[in-house]
Amino acid sequence: FNEELILDWFVQITLALKHVHDRKVLHRDIKSQNVFLTRDGCAKLGDFGISKVLNT
Repeated sequence: FNEELILDWFVQITLALKHVHDRKVLHRDIKSQNVFLTRDGCAKLGDFGISKVLNT
C-alpha cells in the first residue's frame, strides 16, 4: 500500500472516531482487526461489542 492510501485510511478512521465520540460513545477496542476496508477503499470501524455509551 502506498503512503497516500494509508494516510487516507487514517483520516477516515480518525473521522469515524470523532463521529462516535461526538455521540458520547467509546469504542474501547481500537485495533487493526476492527478496521474493515471496502472494495472501493473506504475504511469502516467495526466491532462495537464492548463499546460504552457515556451518560450525558
